[in-house]
Amino acid sequence: MSVPPKFDQPVVKLQHIEGIDYLRTVMSIFVVIWHMGGGGSSLIFSKSDFAKHTFVFSDFLNFHVLLLAVPVFIFISIYLFSVKQPCFAILRKRVLRLSLLLTFWPLILIFYNKGYQGLASLPWTPAANAVYTILQAGQTIYYFFPSLILCLFATFIFLRLNRNWQIILMLSSLALLAVLPIFTKSSNLYIASAYWNPFNFIPLSFAAVLVAQNASFILKKRIFVIIFSLLLSLSFAIFEWHYATGAIFFAGQIHAIPTYTRPSLLFEVIALFTVAMDPRIKSSGVIRFTSKNALALYCLHPFLSSPISRFVSIFIANKTVALYISIALVVMSCYLLAIPLRKWYLREQLIT
Repeated sequence: MSVPPKFDQPVVKLQHIEGIDYLRTVMSIFVVIWHMGGGGSSLIFSKSDFAKHTFVFSDFLNFHVLLLAVPVFIFISIYLFSVKQPCFAILRKRVLRLSLLLTFWPLILIFYNKGYQGLASLPWTPAANAVYTILQAGQTIYYFFPSLILCLFATFIFLRLNRNWQIILMLSSLALLAVLPIFTKSSNLYIASAYWNPFNFIPLSFAAVLVAQNASFILKKRIFVIIFSLLLSLSFAIFEWHYATGAIFFAGQIHAIPTYTRPSLLFEVIALFTVAMDPRIKSSGVIRFTSKNALALYCLHPFLSSPISRFVSIFIANKTVALYISIALVVMSCYLLAIPLRKWYLREQLIT
């Protein structure tokens, strides 16, 4: 039996953080709202007019609320991985499970949308195309899985470094994340700031480790940590909206600002997670159910969004009302489907 390695920086093991149940629930619903366009739009979504854009409420809702979902899920996953003081066997088990998810869900969704032709058209040659296909999960929403796999490997190494090297790597990765959009604009190399680029989440992973290693201190100073994190987030957000927008970002997305290549999100996540760490937070049975089915909601909603939206539009003419009713029905339908799918058809590892 393998012996867990010794760490230079001990990871503090806390009692179960019930606030994580709330984060998983809310963020999984945010994913659905974002993908169905529930956050509204502004000129930042216009290729011809984005230069005239001024920051409006829908920008805050889209880019600083709804798009927190994937970073929060990465942060939670890395935090929980870190507190286990993982040996290689634990890493291997986690990577194999994520590889199963990465293999199953993208192929099923591509076949659902485009049939065998969609699967056959996936670019696997040359080697660079194969790498992009995997990192983008076949150009599906499941890019979360390859990104998390690479974050786990980075975390596994990061955990074995002493504190000085951890701080150096954390600050270096954060600085690089901040300048990547500017580099992208000057080089026209879109992939440097692509939403599916795993590097977007490496600084976040390092931050999750540091939070896990200093959890007791953070709990004692949580008000200061929350306020300081939000101030840093605001500072980076101002920088991003002034200097990190450009036409190049339309190359792989529908808006002129990077989706995740933004340090402001990292500090928002730290603030949110610090709030969730409060031991006074207790989750109800309903929240525990929705938290358990957060992955099911993430994986299943692309299959239901279009048919449910078309069905609702038959009966409701007002597009805004129809949209939010559709979102609610998609969320509820995914929760209901998760129960029989887990029990009768899908293996537990594919939906929980």
